[in-house]
Amino acid sequence: METSENKYELVYYKFLGLSHKVEDKVKKALKPLELTHPQLNVLYLLYHKNPKVLSPKDIKESLIVNQPDITRLMDRLEKKGLVYRETCKENRRKVDIGITEKGKQVFELSHKKGKEAVGNFFSDFLNESESKTFYKLLNKIKI
Repeated sequence: METSENKYELVYYKFLGLSHKVEDKVKKALKPLELTHPQLNVLYLLYHKNPKVLSPKDIKESLIVNQPDITRLMDRLEKKGLVYRETCKENRRKVDIGITEKGKQVFELSHKKGKEAVGNFFSDFLNESESKTFYKLLNKIKI
């Protein structure tokens, strides 16, 4: 006998499985570009704020992908030439982070590869109306 609780469990496990598949597909798409999902997330933030810069605190608070060590993440991106750090002009104790030209190019390519890996951000699977409904439903869940 199927209960209402079982239906919620089915939704939960389907969502969990889907999220793992999405993460795995994005990871595989980024591997040839030598980029991790958290690194892509940082490039996304900086790309869309450009030419503005962000502080490490701003980046950490905006990350979708959990990343406890923001300093190490920035070190890796800077070493690859994808971001730069500079001392804030208004507050010399603060560091600003921006995206380089190479970082913009890498973001555009990796974003395209990630998008393709998950069915063009689900547009291969959902029509526009379904996509809006899915977005509304996801926003209802506050954890």
